[in-house]
Amino acid sequence: MNRAISPWWTVASGTVSGTLNIGTVMVYAFGILTLGLMKEFGWSREVIAAAFTAFLVGSAIGLAGLGWLISRYGVRAPAAVLAATCGLSLISVGVMPPAPELFMLIFVLVGVGGAATTPLPFAVAISGFFDARRGLALGLVVSGSGLGAILLPQLAQYTSSHFGWRAGFMIIGLLMVTVLVTSFVVFVRTPPGIVERRDLMRAGAVQGRTVRQIYTGNRYFWLILLPILAVSIATFGAMGSLVLFSKDKGYTGETIAWILSTVGLLSLFGRLIVGYLLDRLPAPYVTATILLLAAFGLLLLTVGSSVGMVCLGAVFVGLAMGAEADLLTFLVSRYFPLVEISRVIAINWVAWALGGALGAPLAAASFARLGSYLPAYWLFATVLVLGALIVCRLGPYLNPVHRELSGGTPEPVAT
Repeated sequence: MNRAISPWWTVASGTVSGTLNIGTVMVYAFGILTLGLMKEFGWSREVIAAAFTAFLVGSAIGLAGLGWLISRYGVRAPAAVLAATCGLSLISVGVMPPAPELFMLIFVLVGVGGAATTPLPFAVAISGFFDARRGLALGLVVSGSGLGAILLPQLAQYTSSHFGWRAGFMIIGLLMVTVLVTSFVVFVRTPPGIVERRDLMRAGAVQGRTVRQIYTGNRYFWLILLPILAVSIATFGAMGSLVLFSKDKGYTGETIAWILSTVGLLSLFGRLIVGYLLDRLPAPYVTATILLLAAFGLLLLTVGSSVGMVCLGAVFVGLAMGAEADLLTFLVSRYFPLVEISRVIAINWVAWALGGALGAPLAAASFARLGSYLPAYWLFATVLVLGALIVCRLGPYLNPVHRELSGGTPEPVAT
């Protein structure tokens, strides 16, 4: 069936769906909800950190699979199934017994299904429909996670205080199933270029490059992947430990929730600004600037003694954590052909997930061995500076702006 639909509906649905991005849920709600879980079950911080790592490992698996599935079956069906898996897995946390192994297994499934809640499926569609305004469209989509960062800490704090942590997980999971599945089924369409390539591959008329062929000897692949890996290690390590870092400073649950919401509010506007700048300035330099600001934010966390200083440092780190989806997708779309975007973005998201799986344990190990998160924060700042230097070596775009598919008349798209 063919249907003409404005690509701006994909942007709008991506913005709404972004409020329930699993990365945002894990950073801004998971820590608050697990405070009650730790108290009820008597679990240590190491168990929670292990579940967070299990989630990131599952994310790597899910993202790799989703990129492959999109290149063959389009955006809609694979994304809807995985999003439902993620939401249902979160709901199951609300009824689980006190079994750490089961807790970790559930969060592997949350990670696998959560691949569809990241900007990946929306970014693939947007890259096929937008050119001159691609940065703005991507910025609008990732701003949804900024809105989620404002709302989710308050939702997590309210539900855990009034109904218990189990209800918090179940409510967020139910919202995820409802919003994400509706978004993919009703509003998202696969770009024509991917549809045509998919049909040719099914007919055996053309062979696509393998993953090995895409990255072997390709300097652009590595010059994008390594900075994304740096962002992931640093931001997941810092933001994933922020709740406990703040708790150790003596802040109340309400204060921590408002710090996280403030981070979300300011990073929301920051993501829109980043998207605007990507359409007007060289993306490698915009990316480098964001990484350096995040490094500065980590330094503020290491020296800050007031709530305001901690909040400001977290804002700079949170900006990088939200903008990495916008930056990653834009960079890939300017240095790789459309037909390879889903796979290349997926590989980079795998690096993002594995980087987070490294960053979170590093922060936990820093506290366990040295009694403080600060040594890890210094390491994360160094990694970000190195990432900024690397991304500046990308050079001119291979796919410069030359058309605008999203203008006045919607493109007819195969569904």
